[in-house]
Amino acid sequence: MRHYIFFLFLIIFSACSNTTHREFDTYKDVQQQGYLQNGWIPLIMPIDAYQIKEVHDLDLNYTFGMFRYSSIQIFSATFDTIQHYPLESIKSYIKEINRPPQPMWFIDIDKSAESSLESKKWNDFKFIVDKKNKTVYYVF
Repeated sequence: MRHYIFFLFLIIFSACSNTTHREFDTYKDVQQQGYLQNGWIPLIMPIDAYQIKEVHDLDLNYTFGMFRYSSIQIFSATFDTIQHYPLESIKSYIKEINRPPQPMWFIDIDKSAESSLESKKWNDFKFIVDKKNKTVYYVF
């Protein structure tokens, strides 16, 4: 009987998760699906973005995301105007997030060479920019 109760509890608990995962091949896919308007992906994402991933929790209002970009010129036109933000502040913010869990594809700041990273903030989005790999990670 205990096993049935545990199994039932597990099913109910799993069904109550408000964590959503999304992946898009290109910026155009994000636009066509109307996903920019919901606030989980930053509106300042460059138009040449690709391999876009995002996971968020509706209850706690936290988001992890990432995308890659092709053109340094297109990327720099927007991101060079955004204010810098301390990387240590982003690390602290990430440690506060308990749900959704940090995805495997999200950057491990402690294992990355900080000299190749830039950290920025736009509205509530905090960005970790890896220009060497043309990849942007963000949290909200």
